Amino acid sequence: TDPDVGDSALLVVDLDYSDNAGGSWASIETGESNDGAYFWDISGLSDGTNYLVRVIVTDTSGLFDSDTSDAIFSIDNPDDPTVTVTYPNGGETLSDSVMVTWTATDPDVGDSALLVVDLDYSDNGGGSWESINTGEVNDGVYSWDISGLLDGSGYLVRVTVTDTSGLFDSDTSDAVFSIDNPDDPTVTVTYPNGGETLSDSVMVTWLATDPDVGDSALLVVDLDYSDNAGGSWTSIETGESNDGAYFWDISGLSDGSDYLVRVIVTDTTGRSDLDVSDGTFSVDNPDAPTVSVTYPNGGETLSDSVMVTWTATDPDVGDSALLVVDLDYSDNAGGSWESINTGEVNDGVYSWDISGLSDGSGYLLRVTVTDTSGLFDSDTSDAIFTIDNPDAPSVTVIYPNGAETLSDSAVITWLATDPDVGDSALLVVDLDYSDNGGGSWMPISTGESNDGSHFWDVSELSDGTNYLVRVTVTDTTGLFDVDTSDAVFIIDNPEPPAAISDLTVVLTDGSIRLSWTAITEDTLGMPIVVEYYNVYRNVDPYFSSGPADSIGSTTGTFYLDPTPALKDTSVNHYYLVQAVSLQRRKSADSNRVGEFDRNMTDIEPSGPPKNRR
Repeated sequence: TDPDVGDSALLVVDLDYSDNAGGSWASIETGESNDGAYFWDISGLSDGTNYLVRVIVTDTSGLFDSDTSDAIFSIDNPDDPTVTVTYPNGGETLSDSVMVTWTATDPDVGDSALLVVDLDYSDNGGGSWESINTGEVNDGVYSWDISGLLDGSGYLVRVTVTDTSGLFDSDTSDAVFSIDNPDDPTVTVTYPNGGETLSDSVMVTWLATDPDVGDSALLVVDLDYSDNAGGSWTSIETGESNDGAYFWDISGLSDGSDYLVRVIVTDTTGRSDLDVSDGTFSVDNPDAPTVSVTYPNGGETLSDSVMVTWTATDPDVGDSALLVVDLDYSDNAGGSWESINTGEVNDGVYSWDISGLSDGSGYLLRVTVTDTSGLFDSDTSDAIFTIDNPDAPSVTVIYPNGAETLSDSAVITWLATDPDVGDSALLVVDLDYSDNGGGSWMPISTGESNDGSHFWDVSELSDGTNYLVRVTVTDTTGLFDVDTSDAVFIIDNPEPPAAISDLTVVLTDGSIRLSWTAITEDTLGMPIVVEYYNVYRNVDPYFSSGPADSIGSTTGTFYLDPTPALKDTSVNHYYLVQAVSLQRRKSADSNRVGEFDRNMTDIEPSGPPKNRR
């Protein structure tokens, strides 16, 4: 203040400070008006505890007064923070993203955590700067997305930290670093690309490349299709390798004309490209065939063989005839299946031999038809059916069964039965013999009834020790059984009678009379008893006697034949006689005789022809 009225407002104020308790002074400000206050910026002063302030006021007449702080005071200004960029700090080549790191501290207690961080980059070696982010916390790290930056080799990072009092520090990468981001891949759909009509399957093809060296082979391919010209999309496959082709099964898709294919390729950095068929294409799949089993379809009882029938059609024109048919059966009501035949033509019928199947009531039939595109249908009998096959008969030779010695004749006996009710009596029996231990066989009789025995004339067979008999029985379904003598037997026939050598023929009262001398010896000259003589006749002078030529027999030594066509010049008759022993051994044929008719013509013109003998 100034005691002179009005001079207080005119006082001129000078302010000084001392940082050494008054040892020396420095001006703060001079010529200040006496408003009682002055804003003093002490941020630039050194910290210390010996500060004093002095205020000097001077009036208009040059009188002055001064006052100093009653005691020293301290100045303790906040310290500047410090920051150091640690990454990227020069020489690196970066792509996609980078973790920028730094270390920043503040000498003031607790202020390091309060530092505010601003990050900038330069792509021209510091010529200009662009903000990365501002106001980051001082955690020492920032994830910087550089995927959108241009490739270049003049990049720098700058980190600036500011404390709560506005003090700050900046640091820049020590040297430039490079950014080399991966390039986007490209893809082009090559097939189907519009206008095609496809069925069953198609090889989708595309061309996809990546400008980054070696990355084309690493592209991941996703394929989609649309059936409404791109209105919506459905995945075909994901994660395919970039081999340029994919086998697409379209057999299950609905027919339509608004199909598109979309191919998306993605590189290892997540960059992608896509392409879609240039135009829509059509899917026209073949229709599946249908089949229905018609027989056996349930409830039947079958045996031996059955004519399996079915109806099968294919909606595609001309394909019904091309259907391939597979037939299977189950004997356990569908629990498992066995093949009957495969690859049959679709003629609707197959003859199935079931004679070898076990009897049972749980049989089913399954028919599967497959068209030329691999589409198929199956049908099974509506219900189970029964197989009841006839059983095979059995036969046992009883006699001769080995070691016997036979002569003249024998009664072959056997036992033959058939498990099917009533079929034993219907068995047909064939009998054969072998004279060489079974090496070859000759028939005895065929088509015999199953009465268990057959009279066998062995008188004409050669003597031997290696004879066997074989009996074969066959039932009405063709099943059969065979049995043979357990061991060989012997045939030892006696010598036959000697042959008649003096057979004569004469005409007696319109009949032919044959006569001969009785035979009393066999072919070896030993005595023999002849039981009867067989007489044979034929129109062939060189015939061999057989059952068809026999006209009778006699126990005497003559025979009258009243039936020949005497006086018929167109027919002549010839005769043979055989002697038959008590053992039914027959002699060789006798000498041959005959009757001959001739015409004799009278040379007198008026006389008729006369027959003469």
